[in-house]
Amino acid sequence: MFLKLVFDFNSLIQLLKGKIIQQKGAFKLIDIAENIAPFSYFNYIVYNSTLYTAIELENILEHEKVHSQQKHSIDVLISRLFCVVFWFNPLIWLYKKAIAQNLEFIADSEAAKKISDKKAYQFTLLKITTQENCVALTNHFYQSLIKKRIIMLNQNQSEKWNSWKYFTVFPALVAFVFLFQIEVVAQEKIIPQEEKGIKKDSVDFSKLK
Repeated sequence: MFLKLVFDFNSLIQLLKGKIIQQKGAFKLIDIAENIAPFSYFNYIVYNSTLYTAIELENILEHEKVHSQQKHSIDVLISRLFCVVFWFNPLIWLYKKAIAQNLEFIADSEAAKKISDKKAYQFTLLKITTQENCVALTNHFYQSLIKKRIIMLNQNQSEKWNSWKYFTVFPALVAFVFLFQIEVVAQEKIIPQEEKGIKKDSVDFSKLK
């Protein structure tokens, strides 16, 4: 798992190496020629503009800007590190998946607030499902469960409640992982001879003859 993490870092560096960077505010936009799903990594936003219309590209950028502004790459890296250390714990993998999905729900929700045509945004989600090539260690615009993401976009949810759920995922993960590592040591209870009902001095050896 550690070697896989190192390999993913190297693949990401090689992909970004030598690319033209367009600085736009706090974001670094990189327009690539590879057929890879759009993604963000900290303040880098990577996409292939030839694959999308102007409206679709605007929707993608709004989504990835949320990931970048809220530092979602840190969450992705932490979840990967937990998988490296606690690879034997099956629930770690479920938490990793849940965190990735929750980050996408947050980005969808925040991006939709800045986009006038919510239906066009949903069509953009569907279009990117055809792109299977994703870069590890990044926030992908495309994640699984597209149907669930679209349903979430059309529901009125409490922002406070969603934030509460988001901020409790990581503490719950940490608490579970460390509790899982506690070693339970069984100790033998020493029972006094008197409690066992056996008293050496109470035996009448004369009756044994």
